[in-house]
Amino acid sequence: MAQVTSRHDVVPFLAKMLPVDGLVFQPLPPEMLEIICSSPDYQSVRPGAQPTWLQIATDDDFVELVVYRAEADGNYYILSPRAEG
Repeated sequence: MAQVTSRHDVVPFLAKMLPVDGLVFQPLPPEMLEIICSSPDYQSVRPGAQPTWLQIATDDDFVELVVYRAEADGNYYILSPRAEG
């Protein structure tokens, strides 16, 4: 998170830009990981590396995500809005 907040004021989450102070890394849902990994140009995110910006496009739209793969457990995480409450 320190890498993201030190370099960016806002980051993409799906179809909008969100301020970094309202975001946290949460586990990437398995269904989303399956979609990402099925892309023909997908390259595995190196554990512990800087978070990766991904753009997923369809014929008429696209979304952007910030994905991180933890070095400690090898799991994938997505930068997403902090849950309220």
